[in-house]
Amino acid sequence: MTYLLFNVTSVEQSHVFENLFEMLNIGKVIVVGTHDEEEKIKALTQQWTVDYEIVWTASLVPDVLTTIVEQDHIQHAVILNPSERDAHYVEYCMTHDIDIVNNPTIQPEGLRFSVEVILEHRGRYLICQRHRDATVAPSIWNVPAGKVKFNEPIEAAMLRETKEETNLTLETVHYLGHLWINNKHQRLVFTYYAQVDDITSLKIDDEEFETYEWVTPQVLDQYSSLNPHIVTHIQQLGAGTHPSL
Repeated sequence: MTYLLFNVTSVEQSHVFENLFEMLNIGKVIVVGTHDEEEKIKALTQQWTVDYEIVWTASLVPDVLTTIVEQDHIQHAVILNPSERDAHYVEYCMTHDIDIVNNPTIQPEGLRFSVEVILEHRGRYLICQRHRDATVAPSIWNVPAGKVKFNEPIEAAMLRETKEETNLTLETVHYLGHLWINNKHQRLVFTYYAQVDDITSLKIDDEEFETYEWVTPQVLDQYSSLNPHIVTHIQQLGAGTHPSL
């Protein structure tokens, strides 16, 4: 399997790469780098046992990279030691149907990937209230969400969390965007959206949530604890003006 690999020069220890390649069963990597990193990238890649190709680019979204992605049918990528400065890498992958794989062994301590999904049923949107005695964010309103597991692709995590928290199986989903939350525990949150026609199998995880509601965009101001970026997404979805759709 071929993977895109970003931020190669952020890793000093060569054994990290071999562990990564083995854990993800990587057969070939496409390294994305800039010419000012050329010397270090070449020194690192000379030690690799997998096939690799280096794409030199001064800016993201080069035609040559997109051509390789299409020819090799690349579906996965790893961003080594991601930070907020890598937003353009994230956007490139997510807008080219390339799933970023979570590998915390090469991420800075404290950084984690999370997912959330906005579900719509007949013009109403699902929001859930966390338990009042929850250790993290008690009683706040949110949408189904959760952490991405070790070596788990982002979209796969979103589908898993949706199933665990709502018992719904999604068929068609849309990526809406991502948000960096920089606090004590840095978090990169990926937001998705899906329309659900049949909710007869809906079963909210009562260990996670106390209650839930299907709401219209017009009443969101009644839920003050709902994250502002979720409110914005729902309002844009309801108005048919979301820039990602």
